[in-house]
Amino acid sequence: MAVFNEEEKSALFLPEIYHGINNHSFHTYEAFYEKCAADNYLEKALYLDEKIYLPDDLLMKADKMTMANSLEARSPFLDHKLVEFVAQLPHEYKLRGKTGKYILKQTVKDIIPEEIVYRRKHGFNVPVQTWLSGWLREYARELLSEQFIRQQGIFNPDYVQFAWRLMEKKAYNYDRRVWLILMFQIWYCIFIDKSINVRTESM
Repeated sequence: MAVFNEEEKSALFLPEIYHGINNHSFHTYEAFYEKCAADNYLEKALYLDEKIYLPDDLLMKADKMTMANSLEARSPFLDHKLVEFVAQLPHEYKLRGKTGKYILKQTVKDIIPEEIVYRRKHGFNVPVQTWLSGWLREYARELLSEQFIRQQGIFNPDYVQFAWRLMEKKAYNYDRRVWLILMFQIWYCIFIDKSINVRTESM
């Protein structure tokens, strides 16, 4: 679930910054993984999603986007009684072969068309590559410039430039890496060091 693994983080941050980080991504997941009482990997993975991925990612994004547009979203499958019930079901009801959500699909297969029940998942992907290569390019280049990175004193400018080059070549997942660094830069300029001469208002 992490965009940067520990080796990449050690390359991204300056040594003194990296060694000052004491809560690595793996440790967060490891703590919840060990806390889960289930005896199989699937149940532990579902528990991790419930404790980390749902509240810190999917639900947070859904809440912000719907509230920003005056909508009240509901997540009926997260009703606590349903979640508690499903958590007690044997894992064969949740994943059978390569079929996920097995019991749900079996429940609705006679009332919902098969092409809907068994179609592939399709997330709400953000076109980061298109943005970074298009209208956002010059702004991103400014915030990720070698001069700014060196002045800031957090990231290794060589790695940032390396990530940018691979993003331009559309190497796998480097658009997400560059995007995360850029989001941090915007946050940093707005909330940490407002004296840095970067045009955050252009966003």
